[in-house]
Parts: sequence; C-alpha cells; structure tokens
Amino acid sequence: MKLRKLLPAAVALTAVSAVSVQAQSTCGPDGTGNLAVNATACSQNHVVSTTVNDILQLTVSTGTTGLGNPTIANYGALAGNAYLSATPLAASAGPNVKVVANRAYQVSIAATTATFGPGTVNKPASDVEWTKTSGTFAALGTSGAEIIAGTTGTVNTNTDLSFRSRWAFERDLPGEYSLTLQLTLAAK
Repeated sequence: MKLRKLLPAAVALTAVSAVSVQAQSTCGPDGTGNLAVNATACSQNHVVSTTVNDILQLTVSTGTTGLGNPTIANYGALAGNAYLSATPLAASAGPNVKVVANRAYQVSIAATTATFGPGTVNKPASDVEWTKTSGTFAALGTSGAEIIAGTTGTVNTNTDLSFRSRWAFERDLPGEYSLTLQLTLAAK
C-alpha cells in the first residue's frame, strides 16, 4: 500500500525536475555540460532587451514678456491692413526655450486667440511679431509657426525669443492688454 502512494509522488517529482533541466542551457560538446578532452572553454549566447520610449521635454524660462509702453512715435495710422509710418518698440527679450529629446522634434509658437484680451480689446495677435536670436521678425498667428526643429535627438537645444508689437491709433486704446502664446513640442 505504501508503495502505491509513493509512486505517484516520485513520478511528479521526476516531471518537475525534467522541466527545470529543459529550461536551462547546457554548454559542452557532449550536450550535457561536459567538455571534451583538451577543450578549454565553451560559450552560450544570451539576449538582453528593452523598449525605449519617446522622451521629449520643453522648458520655457519665463511666463511673461512685457512689450513696453508705446509713445506717439510708435503709433502708425492703419490703412487697410498696412501701417503708415509705424515704428515698433525695440524688441523685448522673451523666454529661453530649451528642448531635450531622444528623437526628431519640432517646437512651434501660436497665439491661443486671434485678438488680445480682455474681451473688448480689438488688437489682433498678428500685431505681435516674434523672432529667435537675431532673426527676422514674423507676425504671430493662431496656427503654429516652427521655432526650432531637429532631425535627431538633442541633449540641450536652447533658443532665445524676442517680441515686439505694432500699434494703431484706431484700435489700440488705453488699457491693459494680454495675449496668451502656446509653445508646443512635438515628435517629428
């Protein structure tokens, strides 16, 4: 009776041992881990793997840029969509934009609304012009304009932005004006 009870346990133990042996690699010419006579080494391959995700980081150094206070010399009459003799204020230093990425990337800038706020102000976002370090000024819009881009990853790409504004007597009335800009970093 005792033998009948021990026999299934021994079979189960043998099955577990066989599975463990099959899961490991054996190194040796005879397939059992033994080296042949005069053999000095054997080798096995092993694979390591990982998944690398997109890494994109955007840092903007400051949250607000003042555009200065216009004087009569900075105003121009508005004729259609063109300014007559408007002299924009000197460019105001804006934020530094820093990118860290492990892939191709693009940073764009856009106004979040077509006009400045509060709600009664009619000054268009396009009156504000932006440039990156000593570049050509371009009018802001509500669709993103590319500031910087890279075809590979970068550990530290820095770009300084500057802003200036055009002014018109017909619509730039006394008051506080603000316009929110959105800087967007995206994978390319």
